[in-house]
Amino acid sequence: MPNKFLTLQLKCRFCGKITGEYKYPDNLTVADLGIADVRCDQHEIEFGSYSKMSQEFEQLGKTHDEFLATIKKADYKKVNFDVEVSKIKQAEIKPVLGKAVKRKLKK
Repeated sequence: MPNKFLTLQLKCRFCGKITGEYKYPDNLTVADLGIADVRCDQHEIEFGSYSKMSQEFEQLGKTHDEFLATIKKADYKKVNFDVEVSKIKQAEIKPVLGKAVKRKLKK
């Protein structure tokens, strides 16, 4: 027996504007779809692209769970996300710089 299809309205995370629809088999749940974030065009411009932030974070060698925690902390906004990424980078640099300073002082 063929699956019936359900329709999910995709709404912007920030304003609730409907941005499209997604049809999926009724044997799946919304959680199974893997839809992480929906933004209308205006809010994607204003707050950044979720997928681009995800790719940027992945390039740092961080896990998807770390990304989710960071983007949530940043209120899903690029400007806040950049601040959080900067903190992460600084935290990784400080131990390396500390070792370099100690080595220089020993000479």
